[in-house]
Amino acid sequence: MAQTCWTTWPQPIPCLSVFQWHARKISSQPEKDTTEVQYIMSGVGSVVDSG
Repeated sequence: MAQTCWTTWPQPIPCLSVFQWHARKISSQPEKDTTEVQYIMSGVGSVVDSG
């Protein structure tokens, strides 16, 4: 089943694609993206918890 994380975006992106994209960013700029990833993860957790 393909579920989207944020339906409020202009074009909802599959969660897997989002994480793959961030994974590539992390591999190239680990220190810079650490806080960004934590923010994204917390956002995903909030979405999941809210239902």
